Amino acid sequence: MIISANTIPDGRIINLFLELTPEVSDKPYLDFTARSKRYQPDVESSMFNIGFEIPAIPTEVANIIKHINKIFGFRDNQPKD
Repeated sequence: MIISANTIPDGRIINLFLELTPEVSDKPYLDFTARSKRYQPDVESSMFNIGFEIPAIPTEVANIIKHINKIFGFRDNQPKD
């Protein structure tokens, strides 16, 4: 999910660049393509939550994203490992 002042229409393909820290990966960044799936108003009324799917995700990228979610995720409704 990205929080933005602008909406991104559903189905738009965009390139995402995510800088990483050493606690997450020995890679300095991830660079991947994602497709927007939805947007909705954020709790901050001038912003939008934009959800994405990653249609063709390499295993290495998937593992790094899972690790990021494990360290920094904040959803209380997800099972703990």
